[in-house]
Amino acid sequence: MPLPGPPRRLVAVVAASALALAGCGGSDDPADESSAVDPVTTPATSSAEPAPSTRPAPSRVIPDDFPLTAGWPRRPGEPGQPGLTGPNRTLPALDLAPCDVPAADPEPADRLRADWADIEDFRSRQLTSYPTVAAASTALDALVATYRSCPEHASNPQSTTTYALDRTSYGDESWAVAATETYDGYPTTYLGAWHFVRVGLAVLVTADHGEGGAGPPGTLERNVHRSAAEAEAVIAAMCTFAVDGC
Repeated sequence: MPLPGPPRRLVAVVAASALALAGCGGSDDPADESSAVDPVTTPATSSAEPAPSTRPAPSRVIPDDFPLTAGWPRRPGEPGQPGLTGPNRTLPALDLAPCDVPAADPEPADRLRADWADIEDFRSRQLTSYPTVAAASTALDALVATYRSCPEHASNPQSTTTYALDRTSYGDESWAVAATETYDGYPTTYLGAWHFVRVGLAVLVTADHGEGGAGPPGTLERNVHRSAAEAEAVIAAMCTFAVDGC
């Protein structure tokens, strides 16, 4: 169930230099010929070199205006539903423990989280930044390993959740997880979809819980892809954490 995503656009800066051409005229006067300048032996009159450009280091701090909720509903939740919470740094870290064993997450440099809750529609996004690209990659690997080690989990004697892990093509590296459920052996409409996306020093986790797990062929794939498509603007904004910038 590969879920293709748009590759992060890298901005290339191309420098061009102009070559000045000079023409020399002839003369019948020998004095003029003796004073002519030989273009081969004349030394260059300018040796100035442009100063090398330096690219700023990627940010480890999440900007306060980072668009973590881009693509989510802008309306309030239904009566009795909280709707949007955050983004802020006070919400606890997302619980990512499919078989009750959490991923071993390195200590992040910064973390931002937001939630959306409505009727049969629960969404969360968490962005964490790390001191190095290696630490961010380790954090992503730990998440992937946690879900790979838990293909199936029985939360009670009646309910069993199945997790399907698949590599995708967002950012520098990414994975998706689709969770479906059976109750007394019969499939339910429940669908959980997670996306783990790394760009440079940062890792984005999106979590969507609702309906869409059962239906005609292709329903599951479309719903998993939809939750990733909603986060495309968030993934694009993560270029601030990329080694080569936006």
